[in-house]
Amino acid sequence: AGLMLDNERSLKAFTDDLVENLKQITKMNRPLKDFIMNTFKINAYRNAIKNKRHSKIQEKVERLKRFNNQEIYLDRKFLNSSTGRKSGDIQELVMEEQTSLVQGCAGAGKTSVLSKTIENWSKGKALQNIKCCLFLGGADKTDRDDDPKVQLFRLIWDGYQSKVSRWTHDEANSIFHYLQDLADREKLAIMIDGLDELGTISKKEIQNASRVVFNPSSETDMKTICVGILSREILPGARVIATGRNTVSINSEILKNKALHFDLMDLTTKDHKEIVEMIEDDPKEQNIILKALNTVVEKGNGYFLRHKGSFDDTTHNSLNNGEKG
Repeated sequence: AGLMLDNERSLKAFTDDLVENLKQITKMNRPLKDFIMNTFKINAYRNAIKNKRHSKIQEKVERLKRFNNQEIYLDRKFLNSSTGRKSGDIQELVMEEQTSLVQGCAGAGKTSVLSKTIENWSKGKALQNIKCCLFLGGADKTDRDDDPKVQLFRLIWDGYQSKVSRWTHDEANSIFHYLQDLADREKLAIMIDGLDELGTISKKEIQNASRVVFNPSSETDMKTICVGILSREILPGARVIATGRNTVSINSEILKNKALHFDLMDLTTKDHKEIVEMIEDDPKEQNIILKALNTVVEKGNGYFLRHKGSFDDTTHNSLNNGEKG
């Protein structure tokens, strides 16, 4: 047991989890062995994220390293569309309501927020009351008719398939039910990135989800899983946060406005300055970059974020050519 545990999650922490769950295990009449093995599997999943072995999350985190392999990331703020209240705490969004939607334009940083949050969770720096945090990506998924379908209890571990594919049917089924137990106790969080990439979403997917959930070994696609989670047909009770470019329509047409809705707030001038300071130490060159940015930021926050990795190269070229900005 000690060898399978994270160095930062001691055997005592595992024992504490066991004691916390003993009554729940007895109540559900589930074998203690299943609980222990499922806990180990989730801990291995957590370690895979922390040690950069989760393919999908790692690919998204690597996108933040556009300058000399240095990660450029700032914590973001969110605006509640209904109340106008601002929040800079992603945990507040996750725990305030079962389902929260975050809207932002293309390139605004939605993916970065989710991928950094789950990475921080794996390191024990965020969502500390969450035992398992799943990440589902909308892009490049089985949402087209010609794509092969995958069993629900395996596809739910998106980006971790290399490990999940080795689980037996009984193991995959057991841990899926354990995820539901965690969801019932508000210990499971699910992050869905890029709802727009799933294509047109309709109530048909809700109906499909309500059928497939009765048999987790049924084959399904990512769109059905995501819609089923949002509509609380699949793993009801889980804390869910999902992003997209037009989540208002999804909330009104699919979720009947039951989700909290937030806008990802634009970077401020202070944020721009902080990013420039991350990629350039020389004050003179910082000023040149910031002056160049004055014309860029007018094109929008998303444009700035998509192109920030090229600003420094452009500035260095300008300096080498004797230009002043």
